[in-house]
Amino acid sequence: MLAKIKDSIKQTIIYSIGNGAIKLSGIILLPIYSKYIPIQDYGILALFEVAFLFFSSFACLRLEDALQRWYWDLDSKKQKSIFFTVFSFSAISSLFFSVILFFILERFSIVLFDKKFSQTFILIFTLNSLIKTIVNVPFQLFRIQQKAGSYSVYSIIRLVIFITLVYISVVKLNKGLIGIFTSELIASVVIFLPILVYALKNCIFKFERSILKSMIKFSYPLILSASLGLILTLSDRYIIKFFASLEDVGVYALGYKISNILLVLVIQSFMLGYTQIYYKQMADKNSDRFFIKSVTYFLFALVQISLIIVLFSREIIKVLTVSDQYWPAFLILPYLMLAVVLSGLRQILGLPLKKLKKTKILSMITISAGILNIVLNILFVPHWEAIGAAVATIITSTAVIIVTLVFIWSHNKIKLELGNMAKLFCLSIAFFFIGSSMNESPLITRLAIKSLLIIAFPVVLYFTKFFEQIEIDRIKGFWSKWRNPYMWKENINNKTHA
Repeated sequence: MLAKIKDSIKQTIIYSIGNGAIKLSGIILLPIYSKYIPIQDYGILALFEVAFLFFSSFACLRLEDALQRWYWDLDSKKQKSIFFTVFSFSAISSLFFSVILFFILERFSIVLFDKKFSQTFILIFTLNSLIKTIVNVPFQLFRIQQKAGSYSVYSIIRLVIFITLVYISVVKLNKGLIGIFTSELIASVVIFLPILVYALKNCIFKFERSILKSMIKFSYPLILSASLGLILTLSDRYIIKFFASLEDVGVYALGYKISNILLVLVIQSFMLGYTQIYYKQMADKNSDRFFIKSVTYFLFALVQISLIIVLFSREIIKVLTVSDQYWPAFLILPYLMLAVVLSGLRQILGLPLKKLKKTKILSMITISAGILNIVLNILFVPHWEAIGAAVATIITSTAVIIVTLVFIWSHNKIKLELGNMAKLFCLSIAFFFIGSSMNESPLITRLAIKSLLIIAFPVVLYFTKFFEQIEIDRIKGFWSKWRNPYMWKENINNKTHA
């Protein structure tokens, strides 16, 4: 089991590089955005990101999720024809929905963004959305085949091209939002060509109609689940725009971007690697034990990293942004980080139901959650603005986790380590309040105390019996092996030849 966990960690680290390159460009570009783009335009940029995510959730009918499930479930001789079926069908479906996207944005841009955009602007955004969505299917194949290195290399190439073009278009040419979307479109087109070659090499040109029907039956509940999952997490931006202003949307979006560090580098990267490992060993008699420990240590990683980000949020935001218009984002970041942690827990807890093909249950849960989140946002945002939106997401995510656990236990008596999970949440909240009380102290003092709190967190967990003895022994062995830098070369050579 420990070998499987190590494999999951390895995949997570590699995917975090590539996934971070794709999703965290917004963080890398924050100094440019905050200097050259008004906070209102940053809010509009956030709303367009929501529009793309809604489009991508419908465009491929979530067949990329079904591809993960079927790729290892059927005769290997059919894998290439299954991929061709999904890839070709997804391309046609994405083209259809991109036409719909163009007309919706062209007709309702004032309603959606409080601003009228040119047809050229909307066409650039739509084409970029289409290409990114089609490319996602071959990227899914990288994940399925556990080619994390290739996934990361292509992602980094796209990031470098995008950042370079944004610098030219926004800083040098002062093109603003249209410069950002044009840069992203060019980067997507450049990366599409080699990805297409890879996709064609993995195709047998045979359309598996009967398998496609089964895959659509599996995935159509996930379409509702994904779209309403976006409502769960992203509708708050439009509600903030309606009840507050684009400036508030911009501040909220910045807080969301920073909390996205945890979502992208840990949650999404872990799920990309772990999902394939989970499906490949789902018939193993020890699979439940592996899943239980995975949940515990996944949550530990989320809480530890989120505590680091939250405690240093004030300093992080001031370093990343130039304009003080963006600085209030640190006030809502703790709420958003908790919401992201709960989102990660919600994602991993959905795997047992997907394994049993209970996607209708997941869809029902997410639809209910989406409705609840909208109601709570409407109730909270007029009074508490951006913080109200974050609190609504926290309450909704908690409700989703509880209901998901009930369904898991009704189909499979998995005994999760709820005591350890409670320790993580309670201790992290206590450490957060201690660290926050230092915010008005001198810089050196508060940085030192917050750093000590980060170091002390796993130590205190140790004394609460959070770790099992075998895990403690492995940690001691790892420390003994790697604490001497002069031995690193020998250790690496030994591992290579093993």
